[in-house]
Amino acid sequence: MFSGEFGYLINARPGCQCPIFEIGKAILNRPCVILTDSVEEAESFFNRALEPEGATAPRGGDKGRSPCDPALARAFFGRKTVHSLTVPSVSFRERFRLLILQEWAARSNLEMLTELQRGRAALPDGLVCAAVAGQGFLGRFDRSWQSVRGNLHAVIHLEPALTLEQAGPAFSILAAVACVESIRPMTSGADGAMPDRSPLPRIKWINDVCIGPRKVAGVLTRQTYQDPHITDVFLGIGVNVLAEPDLEPDRFVPAAGSLASSLPRSEWSPGLFLAAFLERVDHWYDRLLTEGATSLVDAYRSHSSVLNRTVRIYEDGFRSSGEGSNRLVARGRVMEILDDLSLRIDGVAGPIASGRLAFEADCE
Repeated sequence: MFSGEFGYLINARPGCQCPIFEIGKAILNRPCVILTDSVEEAESFFNRALEPEGATAPRGGDKGRSPCDPALARAFFGRKTVHSLTVPSVSFRERFRLLILQEWAARSNLEMLTELQRGRAALPDGLVCAAVAGQGFLGRFDRSWQSVRGNLHAVIHLEPALTLEQAGPAFSILAAVACVESIRPMTSGADGAMPDRSPLPRIKWINDVCIGPRKVAGVLTRQTYQDPHITDVFLGIGVNVLAEPDLEPDRFVPAAGSLASSLPRSEWSPGLFLAAFLERVDHWYDRLLTEGATSLVDAYRSHSSVLNRTVRIYEDGFRSSGEGSNRLVARGRVMEILDDLSLRIDGVAGPIASGRLAFEADCE
């Protein structure tokens, strides 16, 4: 049996022999309110029936009162009827009590939320926005992220009121660490192998989550400041839960994978993975607020795939990832991940603080 350290994860098919956490009653506090424009899509998102809490209309309608600021509901749903739902037997941690779930996002929810914040909209601390599918999703340096139904596309809003010194690099890695630790309870045995003998999920510098050579998740973080504090943090994450996007392989992402293909003996759904993921976000966010970033950085190191590996670091930026599009800035074996996440590479003078990493084996 597993320790309870990692929380809980995903339901299994009847008769599945793979050890899986059940959702413990101790962490099922109150149900999260789900504001959605499609009950059917929301049920598919969680792979189970939802309970209506009363319909709402975001623009002064006559079907009840929205559980969030009307301007926020209008931004995401316009004039469409919106339903307020809960998921029986599944709840989120106390911090995450409102989930906005769109059937289709016409643009990136991360872009939407940052614009609303700049316009001084009332964004709740702990707000979670997710889309079943959509367009215009972005990764680092505005690289596109392909939306596929059955996967998780989510943004979390937090109001930490920490200084930059207190937070350090924590928000750059918090979601990646939480993602890995939401998958790892599915692993079996002391030899570090998955039930199907595939490798453990690990973090590829800086914040891609991979299982073996296959990328299964990516993270994007934005922060706003009011000197000397970080006032708002937006954690964007895309996780290939059920489907692999059709991507052209390159040296940085040689293959795309999914949780379902990596762990085929388990039954996955994006909504239930989101619940497990938010439990780990809550855990590390609490520790960051009370202890600082040291423990989180140590966890990042323990989940890293790059230590003692030979890598190439290319300059990062808005250019494409194809051959010849990025200048090589460093090459060698990664000796250490420093406290600011920069890499100390054998034979390279000074730490490498930025760039895009490829493993040497993927560059041949």
